[in-house]
Amino acid sequence: MQPWIWTSAWALAGLAAVPALVAIYWLRQRYRQHPVSTLLFWRDLPELRDAGMRWEKLQLPLLFFVELLAILALVGAAVGLHLLVPEHTRPLVVILDDSLSMQAGRPSARERAERELRQLLRQRRFAWVRLLLAGPTPQWLGQAVTDYQELEPMLQDWKCLEPAAAIARALATAREWAGKEALLLVLTDTPPAEDVEAGWIEWWAFGTANENLAIVHALRTAGSQRDRVVLEVANFSLRPQTTTLTLRAADSVLHTTWLSLQAGETQTLHYTLPPQATLVEAALPEDALELDNRAWLVRQPEASVQVGIELAPGRLRAALEKALRAVPHVVFNEQAPHVLITDRPARRPSARTWLVQLLLEKEGEAFSGPFLLDQRHPLCEGLSLQDVVWGARREPLEGAPIITVGDVPLVSEQSRSLSRRHLRVRLVPDLTTWPNSPDWPIFWANLIHWRRSEFSGPTSAHGRLGEIMRVHMDPHTAATAGADSKSVVICRQPDGGEERFVSQHGLAFIPLRQLGPHEIIAGEQRWPLAVNMVNRAESDLRSCKQGRWGQWLNDEILRRNYRETSWGFLLAVLVLLGIHSWLLWHGRGRLHRELASSSHQ
Repeated sequence: MQPWIWTSAWALAGLAAVPALVAIYWLRQRYRQHPVSTLLFWRDLPELRDAGMRWEKLQLPLLFFVELLAILALVGAAVGLHLLVPEHTRPLVVILDDSLSMQAGRPSARERAERELRQLLRQRRFAWVRLLLAGPTPQWLGQAVTDYQELEPMLQDWKCLEPAAAIARALATAREWAGKEALLLVLTDTPPAEDVEAGWIEWWAFGTANENLAIVHALRTAGSQRDRVVLEVANFSLRPQTTTLTLRAADSVLHTTWLSLQAGETQTLHYTLPPQATLVEAALPEDALELDNRAWLVRQPEASVQVGIELAPGRLRAALEKALRAVPHVVFNEQAPHVLITDRPARRPSARTWLVQLLLEKEGEAFSGPFLLDQRHPLCEGLSLQDVVWGARREPLEGAPIITVGDVPLVSEQSRSLSRRHLRVRLVPDLTTWPNSPDWPIFWANLIHWRRSEFSGPTSAHGRLGEIMRVHMDPHTAATAGADSKSVVICRQPDGGEERFVSQHGLAFIPLRQLGPHEIIAGEQRWPLAVNMVNRAESDLRSCKQGRWGQWLNDEILRRNYRETSWGFLLAVLVLLGIHSWLLWHGRGRLHRELASSSHQ
C-alpha cells in the first residue's frame, strides 16, 4: 500500500500563492521617484545604488518566511494528506496473465508488466506478496514471500504459453485463499469486461492493438499416394494486408503462395504433398506475434481397424458391410479383429477385441420413440433416430444403457477388461427400419472412430500449444509388463529435452509446452507429433489495450488504515498566525519608539 495519499490533490493549486508572495516582497523594494523642492528637512537619506554588473541577493524580512510557511501549511491541510499506519500494511496477490497474446509486441506486454511490477515493489510496502498464474486453470507460483528477491525465480516461470487466461477464476481463487484483507493486482493485456470493484483490485493492462496475420488452422491427412494439407490464414487488422505463405520440407521450398486478405478475412488453402515429406513447415513473415507465424505438419498414416463379421448372409449383413465400407481405413479380418460383430451368444474373443453382440429376436414390439440417447457417449455423436422404428422385446439388457426407449434398453456397454468392451444391440430385424435410415452408417462410423481412438499413441498427430495431449498405451501390455519400460511414455521436445510420463490405466497425459515437432516414444513404438499455436482468440490482438482500472482505496480502507494529518497543518497555521501577529506588533512598537526619540531631538 502507498505510505501516503492525497484525498484532494486539486488543492495543490494553492501553491500558486507562493510566487505571488515572492513578487509582493520583491516589488516593495523597488523605489519610485518623487520630485521635491529641497532635502533640507529630511533626516535620513537612503543610499541608492545604481545598476551594475554585481548581483545582490534579495533582502527578505522574517515576516516573509512566516507567511510562506503559513501558505504551505494551509495547502497541506487542504489536500487531505493521509499517512499509512505501519502495522496496517496489507498483503498482495499478483495475478499474471499467462496467455499467448502476452508475448505480442516489442517489448512484449509481459516484459512491460514485469517492469511495472518491479517498480511497484520498490515503491510500496506489503505484508507479503504471492504470484498466481492465470491460465485455463489458476496455478500458484511458490509460496507467499516477504523478501521480494525470492520472487525472481518465480517470475522466470511466467512463460505465457497457455491457450487462454481465466482471470475471473484466478480472482476467485485469490480472494478465497488470501481473504478480504489482501490486495489483488491483475497484470494482463486487455481491459476488464466489467467495472472493477474499488478497494481491493487494481487492473493493469499493457496490450497494444497490433495488426497481426496468423495461421489459425493446420491439418495434414495421410493418403496412399499424396497427402492433403489444409491451412487457414487470418488477417486480424482493420485494413487489407498482403503476405506470403511458404511451405518448406528440410531445405527445399515446396510451395510459395502470395495472399491478399481483407480486414478480418480468413482464407482457406489446400495443398497436396508427397508422402516422402514427413515434416513440413508453413511460415509467414514476422509481425507483432511470432508464435502464430509458423505451423508444422507431420505425416502420421491413419491406422486401419480390423473388423470381423459373424452374421448369416442376408439383408442385415449386407447393410452392415455397406456401412462399414463407407468408413475409411476399415479392413475385414475375422482372424484377429479389433472389432468383432456377431450374433452368437457365447462368443469369447481375444483380450484386445471389442465384441458387438447383436441380439436378433423374432418377436417383440415396434417402438417409434421417443428414444433417449446418452449424448456424452461416442456412439451417439450425430445420432437423432428421427422417424426410426425399432423392434425389440421388453427385457432387461446387461451393461450400462446407451440408447433406450422408455424403460426398454436397446444398446448397452459393458467393460470386460482394461482393453475390451462388450456392446449389446437388441433388435427385431423384421420390425426395425434403422438399417434403412441415415443413423445406421453414423452409428457404425462412430464405433470405428471410437475403437481407433483407443489404439496406442497420441489421440492426434497435431496438437495445440498449451493443451494436454492424451497418449493411449496398450493396457494389456502395460498390465503384464509391470514396471517394464513400456509403461513409461517419453516426450522428446524440439530443444532436445525429454520428459517422462507414467501411464495409468493405459493413459498418459503430456502437457505441450513448446512449439515445433515432437516425438512420443513408448517402448519400441514411436509417433511424430507437431505442436502449433493455431489459436484464433489469442492471435486476435485488436481488443488489446493499455491502461489502469480500479484502485486499492475506498472510504473503509482510508478510515481503517490511514491517519489524517489536516489537523496538524491547521495547528501549524494557528501558531504561524500568532508569530506573524507578534512580529507585526513588535515592528510597529519599535517604529513608534524611533519616531518619539527623533521628535525629542
